[in-house]
Amino acid sequence: MVKMTCFRFNLDNPEHAKAWNYLHDFDKDKVKSGNTAVIKAVNEYFDRMKSWRTIRILRTGSVRNALSTRSYQRSAKCSQPRCRSSLQA
Repeated sequence: MVKMTCFRFNLDNPEHAKAWNYLHDFDKDKVKSGNTAVIKAVNEYFDRMKSWRTIRILRTGSVRNALSTRSYQRSAKCSQPRCRSSLQA
């Protein structure tokens, strides 16, 4: 199945003009088609966004905090019998 979409480029916007030029002036020996270039660029862009989102979550520590809380609870459960046995001895 083939689907089509349409993009508008505002050539007064430098980023839009740059993208327009890339799509119309690419080296046809290196890039087979504009479609191929756009598909790769879109996929790489959104894959990178997912990666950065994961990194941001790790940096904020929410995952790290969840893991440390879980390991703390496990270590507390494991250490309780030792504490009780040392008090009883």
